[in-house]
Amino acid sequence: MREVSCRALGGYKDYAMRRGADWRELVSGLRVSPEHLENLREWFDWEDFAEILHRMKQVLGPDACYEAGVSGVNTELTAPLRRVARATVDLQSLYRFGVVWLTPLLIRHMRCQLEVIDRRHLRMRMALPHHFCENPGFFEATQGAAEALPSMLGFPPAQVTPDISPRVGVYHVWLPVQHHGLLGRARMLVGGPVIDELERQGQVVGEIDRERSQVERTLRERDRMLSNLLENLSGLVYRCRPGDLHFEYASPQSEALVGWTPQELVEGGRTLLSLVHDDDRERVKGELESALSERQPCTTEYRLMRHDGSSRWVLDVARGVHEAGRLVAVEGFVTDVTAQKRLEEELDRASRVESVGRLAGGVAHDFNNMLTVIVSLVELSQGELPPDHSVRENLEQIGSAAERAAGMTRQLLAFARRQPIAPRLVDLDTLVLDMDKLLQRTLMEDVTLRYVHGTDLWSVRIDPGQFEQVLLNLAINARDAMPEGGELTIETGNIVLEQPTSRLPGMPPGSYVLLRARDTGVGMDGETRRRIFEPFFTTKEIGKGTGLGLASTHGIVSQAGGYIYVNTAPGRGTEFSIYLPRVEGKAIPVRKASPMPGVGHGEKILLVEDHEALNELFFRALVEQGYVVERAHSGGEALEMLDASGVDLLVTDVVMPGTGGIALADAARARFPLLPVLFMSGYSESGPPSGRGLDIATGFLAKPFTPTTLAAEVRVLLDQSSSHTPRVTRDSDHGPGWGYN
Repeated sequence: MREVSCRALGGYKDYAMRRGADWRELVSGLRVSPEHLENLREWFDWEDFAEILHRMKQVLGPDACYEAGVSGVNTELTAPLRRVARATVDLQSLYRFGVVWLTPLLIRHMRCQLEVIDRRHLRMRMALPHHFCENPGFFEATQGAAEALPSMLGFPPAQVTPDISPRVGVYHVWLPVQHHGLLGRARMLVGGPVIDELERQGQVVGEIDRERSQVERTLRERDRMLSNLLENLSGLVYRCRPGDLHFEYASPQSEALVGWTPQELVEGGRTLLSLVHDDDRERVKGELESALSERQPCTTEYRLMRHDGSSRWVLDVARGVHEAGRLVAVEGFVTDVTAQKRLEEELDRASRVESVGRLAGGVAHDFNNMLTVIVSLVELSQGELPPDHSVRENLEQIGSAAERAAGMTRQLLAFARRQPIAPRLVDLDTLVLDMDKLLQRTLMEDVTLRYVHGTDLWSVRIDPGQFEQVLLNLAINARDAMPEGGELTIETGNIVLEQPTSRLPGMPPGSYVLLRARDTGVGMDGETRRRIFEPFFTTKEIGKGTGLGLASTHGIVSQAGGYIYVNTAPGRGTEFSIYLPRVEGKAIPVRKASPMPGVGHGEKILLVEDHEALNELFFRALVEQGYVVERAHSGGEALEMLDASGVDLLVTDVVMPGTGGIALADAARARFPLLPVLFMSGYSESGPPSGRGLDIATGFLAKPFTPTTLAAEVRVLLDQSSSHTPRVTRDSDHGPGWGYN
């Protein structure tokens, strides 16, 4: 903090030079240069002043500061004081002017007091502010000056008795005897008011000086804060010349963004537009010129070219600086928005994928209905033909084509996360081992399949059939990546993620079961890796792949609440890591049900299906198996039928106009809590309805399926509920209401 005027050094400098000391040596190494100290308008720090006095005592002796104070009263610095002394010819006025008024103007915040004890006895007190360091040399110099002041009027020195502490100096001053003639007395009469006015003005000047000091401190603090801000601000703060946009200033952190140092930008003659990508330069130039002409800020995004040749997306906010109506500079701030641009691209891609997913879900739902009609008619037709009939081969080919179409539909639904699922607690190791033969057949003979099984693997909740599709998709992807053979390793294990990590973005901490598939194939570049989970994206030739395998894999894993990540590089193979949340409980063995037709024994079934052709087919199939079937085409119609007759089983489609299948089942079970329900759907947005009412017989069939499969599942549900679920009937003996018999 600059507190000492360079004028205050006048007496010290003159004394040191008269003694033969090197003034430049006395002030070397300080925060001010000798040239700075030559400017009497400048100010410097009290700490530097204290150091100068300390060095003088070391170089010129312990009495140097005292002697400098004595000699300083007759230097150029004290010329105004001598003029006042000659005008007043009064020593008390001389001390008042010199101590109370002049000293604070030379040293800011110095607290000075002068007390008149009697006509010849004065008491001076000087105290250092709390933010000044202790300086005994200053108090010694003050004593010397106080003794020598009377010499200005030709009187002998005053007698001074000092009482000095580290921060306060108290001086008792006994003035020499003054003899005034008539002229001297006249001067004293006239000079007294002059001194009073000078003292009053001195107080005003002192107040102004204190306010100026406060303003200077505020400005210095603001400059310091601005300097720190610019030094730590991530981005490029710049000032350019108008017209050619050459850099006049660049902030310290600019190198991290552009790759050039601020000096290279300014002294190298670089321009703002030279940093803009060639494809964006004309646009940016036009936007900036237009904004400057209208005196408006210019906010624009463009690709900035770094020193190493790479590019970054940046946001530039610029404005013109005008003085006297003339554009004198362009100032602005450039910040890196590459990450935001990537997020925007990801959001746009996710939005497009979601749109495709909705379309795929809707198309797949209708398509599954049609496929169900096809496979049902194929099965019914085969049942009516003799074994050697020539049409059987055509029907088998139709059925095979329908199965392939159903597989593609399942992939679409898995990608869209709308595939009907029947999750259960599963041991991944058991699931992988059950898939061994199918995986071996999928891979080529020169591809080695290796397993690394975890110990005490936790259970996960997944749909086994869906996850078999995931394993198959990963095996197919590995096979295509190793055309000349290689090795595919499937590894399982438990893992606990204790805190989020950038290696697994978006995955929360928790316990997971890991399934890792690692091949030794050709690997993928960055652009391919970024797009592998996009629907219909494939690197295979046209007609060799649908682009749905990995997209559906991602959908299945996400639908199961898991996460999938890929690690790959050209020539280094590919590794897919799937993390599934741990679920407490024991894994349920997967039962492979054989689709044997279930024969009915006159049980009453309420069939609800809004698709007319399927309604007719299901009705026909169940009647032929010996069931009594009533059918409805909507949920509302079905509820009315439940009020009119009793049923043993509700068979309903999930997605229907108006009241859907799940709402229908809830309403029905609110009346008849033990009613068994079989759900059917091409897809389910709300998850598997089979999770509802687990204490009651509940089944689920994903379309497409055959009449035989339908009859088999109906039989299973009826058998499960027969031991504890009575038939729901109208109880005529008890009036309106439902009873059980």
